[in-house]
Amino acid sequence: VSTVAHGWSWLEAMSLASERGVPSHLILHDDWPTHTTSSLLQQGMLRNTMKTAYRIAASRFCVSPAMELSYRNATGCRAEVLYPARSSAAKFELEPASHLSGDIPSLRIAYAGTISAAGYPELIAQTARALEKVGGKLILYTPQDSITLQRQGLDLPSIESRAAVPSSLLIETLRREADALLLPMSFDPTVRDNMTLAFPSKLADYTAAGLPIFILAPDYSSVAKWAMENPDAALLATSHSDAAIHTAVERLLNEPTLRVDLARGAISAGQKYFTATRARDTFLASVLQAA
Repeated sequence: VSTVAHGWSWLEAMSLASERGVPSHLILHDDWPTHTTSSLLQQGMLRNTMKTAYRIAASRFCVSPAMELSYRNATGCRAEVLYPARSSAAKFELEPASHLSGDIPSLRIAYAGTISAAGYPELIAQTARALEKVGGKLILYTPQDSITLQRQGLDLPSIESRAAVPSSLLIETLRREADALLLPMSFDPTVRDNMTLAFPSKLADYTAAGLPIFILAPDYSSVAKWAMENPDAALLATSHSDAAIHTAVERLLNEPTLRVDLARGAISAGQKYFTATRARDTFLASVLQAA
């Protein structure tokens, strides 16, 4: 029985495996206790539940090296790192988008996905204001409506809001309509644990688009550490000051060689970390070893 620790049904899956006397294989994408409740007391109770389930599992998978290390220290059990993976049916590019090598009079940075609270709207708004100063724009592909975006402070002149794009068309759309991609992670101290342990699944699709990626994230976050280990794969800013964001935007606007090199590095990193084949092989190898 394999299950993902999300919501509550995974506990039933673990119980079923125990009742039937078969191995259980546990996948951790988010830090379940902090993702489930904001109550510190309840988080402590859920963490104890998680530790028990983690020890019982025949094999374990964590979405980032930081999560694997955290749970290993807490339980004494090792796990495999299972990064997010793009669909096996997804189209991916092997070369940077052709328009990156020329002059870009108006820089277009895209963000795709839901915009959660806890600091994300502020980072997107800061990037949009930096783009406005250089005549650029930020394109949002999001399911959130105009009223929600207004409440989040994202009804800015340099923001262009569009409907969410189906995953089957996302990579092609980003490549055609954007010059770079924004991947923010919250600097809000109240969600530090989740930023440290979780890993953004959108990076799997972002690295398939053949575009440079701008990661705006605290240095303790899992994605910032990944970017430090793969410096050719993204432009990283670990400060959310206006100056740091403006510097990154100006570099993406004025340095075509940088744009092309980052796009090529992103493609290479995506092939290394986020393919469906890699995820399948990692999962099956661990499951078969535990059998």
